[in-house]
Parts: sequence; C-alpha cells; structure tokens
Amino acid sequence: MLPGSDAVKAVYLDPQTGILAGAVSAARANPDAAPEPKLIMECGTIETDTILAVAKAAQETSASDLSGTLTFVDAPVSGGPMFVSFLPFLCPYPFPSPLTPSHASPPTLPYLT
Repeated sequence: MLPGSDAVKAVYLDPQTGILAGAVSAARANPDAAPEPKLIMECGTIETDTILAVAKAAQETSASDLSGTLTFVDAPVSGGPMFVSFLPFLCPYPFPSPLTPSHASPPTLPYLT
C-alpha cells in the first residue's frame, strides 16, 4: 500500500527503478526461459486516473515485453487502525479490465488461495 498517487506512479512506472522496469529486466536477464507469471496487486485507495494509468502501462508492458505473463489488479483495502488483524481486500473475481471491456483479465483466485 502506497500513500498517494505520486508514490504509486514512482514505484510502478519509474523507467529505472519501477516495478514494471524490474519485471522486464528480470525477464531479459534470462532470455532462454519464458517469463514467470506475476501478479501485481495495488492495495492503496487512490484516484482512478492513476490506477488506470498504471493498469494500462502494466498491460502494455506485459503484452510487449513479458509474453502476457503480468497481471495487474487494483485491490483497495477496507478498514483502518481498528481492523489491524482483519484487512479485507476488495478484489473482484474475475477482475474486469476497464482497458478491454469485452474481456476479463486472468482470474486472480489462484494467486489468492
């Protein structure tokens, strides 16, 4: 969970140190092997524009550099300090992609069980 939009953009999208750049770098480090499937789950409660930008970048990176093996999920949490031992994730199944409304992204259930 990140505190705001600027942090989310920096952590995911920075071309040198971001998560997406790291996933591509890891895949390129072993070009003879197929990239391992990865799930990226953002759990912050931030504005939609930022989440859509990160989701689009993740989808494009997955398609162009990772053989479609990267799944991004926006799963904001509910609760607060009074729910420290119980923090529910709001993660629909299957997760509908706002970027491709006619398709659902890969189910997240196998990652969450």
